[in-house]
Amino acid sequence: MPESRRAMDSSSQNPLRVNMFRAELSRQTVHMSVGLLSLSLRWLTHPQALAGAAGLIVFNSLILPRFQIARRHLYRTDEQPSGFSRGIVTYSISVLLLILIFPVPVAAAMWGALAFGDGLATLVGSQMGKGPLPWNRKKTVSGCVGYVCGATPSMAFLYAWTAPNLVASPKLWGAQATQSLFASPGIMEVMAISFLTAIACALLESLDTPIDDNLLAPLGGAVVMIALTFLLF
Repeated sequence: MPESRRAMDSSSQNPLRVNMFRAELSRQTVHMSVGLLSLSLRWLTHPQALAGAAGLIVFNSLILPRFQIARRHLYRTDEQPSGFSRGIVTYSISVLLLILIFPVPVAAAMWGALAFGDGLATLVGSQMGKGPLPWNRKKTVSGCVGYVCGATPSMAFLYAWTAPNLVASPKLWGAQATQSLFASPGIMEVMAISFLTAIACALLESLDTPIDDNLLAPLGGAVVMIALTFLLF
């Protein structure tokens, strides 16, 4: 009897949690899939990359809300009536700012952190929800671990993948010495820098601030990655 009662209690509680997880899984799957577009930064010129990011902003803010299937599966419950998702729009704004300001490999790496680190953190945090952080009870230790696990390999891969296209970086980074600096780390050094940057991003993402974490974590992380590159190389 005790086991059957536990099974009944579990079955009465699970459907709501399963439905919420499925909705979040759909959103985060798209969130991470869009991150695959960062692979194109290996070939695009700087103006082409900026145009693509601007197009992403227009699509996410003006076109995507017109599709009922998108509003049903990608928008959270409180976003569906208005047809506006702050997170989806700030995601694309963050991508534009990364491309506008930072060297190509850093921009690509932080796009990877935004897509795969943040996406995995949300899924792990919503499912496990273990260990609320003392400075922000809405975030968890498990979510931070998920962020680092998702961000580190994606950042390292995208940095190495796009490094051959350093010439497409903003003019601020056009000096030959600067480009040589960002091309110099080997794969192990890139992995180490990515791991340390992922920890910094996870901490930034966990802060309770009025700044959207889709902006704070990747842009702050880009500064950390550049600082580590200058310090170590």
